[in-house]
Amino acid sequence: MRRESKNPVDKFSDLSHAKRSFSSAPYAIHVETKTRRYLVKCFMLSIRRNKNNPDALRGEMNNIVKHAYGEHEDCLKWGGTWCKFNEDPENYTHKGLPNGKPLSKVELRGLLSSIFERFAKNAEKLAP
Repeated sequence: MRRESKNPVDKFSDLSHAKRSFSSAPYAIHVETKTRRYLVKCFMLSIRRNKNNPDALRGEMNNIVKHAYGEHEDCLKWGGTWCKFNEDPENYTHKGLPNGKPLSKVELRGLLSSIFERFAKNAEKLAP
């Protein structure tokens, strides 16, 4: 299509393909089911919350891994209404993560960060 068109053609992602593409990445690195579902949920919510705002989408996607690892410093900056840590830090639990505890495996963090970074780089295609 791009070859035949005289006008530039941009490719955008729809929600179904974005979700499928994203969810296969944690599956491929053997992330446990409950954690994988949590990450997919966060990914999809960030896309829906930041419709037509690629900069905010990029920032929020780059914060998801930090949030899942219990680092909430940037949660207020990137869509702070969804993170309840600042409302009650003493009793906060991650409802979607195993045992309500933040993730802790260091080697997994690097892999998850690279997955989210890859999608954050394509925020312009995901935001519409």
